[in-house]
Amino acid sequence: MREDCGEDDAVVEEVLAYGIALPDGSAATVPLSGRGFGRWLTPQSASRRMLSELVWLSPAR
Repeated sequence: MREDCGEDDAVVEEVLAYGIALPDGSAATVPLSGRGFGRWLTPQSASRRMLSELVWLSPAR
């Protein structure tokens, strides 16, 4: 998720990609376009490289 300033200085949050943490500690991401994917050492490294905030989504319990 990335924050930018929109019209009238409103904060706009944008989802850049969806990702999954893999069992070996690495991560994979897919952009919203669905074209291509990224493979990262960790979810945190993906977030840093994409200049975005890492937001964890968990299944309902």
